[in-house]
Amino acid sequence: KQKTAYEISLGLVGSEMCIRDSINAEYMGYINRMKAKNETISITLLNVHSVLLTAILVATKLNEDDFFGNSYYAKIGAVSGEQITLCESKMLDYLDFDLYVGEKENTMNVSGRCKQSSQ
Repeated sequence: KQKTAYEISLGLVGSEMCIRDSINAEYMGYINRMKAKNETISITLLNVHSVLLTAILVATKLNEDDFFGNSYYAKIGAVSGEQITLCESKMLDYLDFDLYVGEKENTMNVSGRCKQSSQ
């Protein structure tokens, strides 16, 4: 059974991985830009989990020195490693490898989604 976008987000935030505010803003920026640049793309209940998971993967790889590999994201999202790798490649193509998200593009109100460990 494929997980919903909400379940995927809970899995990522509830896991060892903490999604930072900058990554929250960027992955939403990627999704918005991808839709704006490509009118044929529609996000539906059938693909939202893959789109969200892939956008988080791309944003994390760009912003973090330490990040989990594609197989980890595939496991969290209940998709195959091949599918997440293909989705990553397609998203980068749709974005023309332009991964900078400026303040004007950032329409998402981000707030701390995870508590930083005191360790």
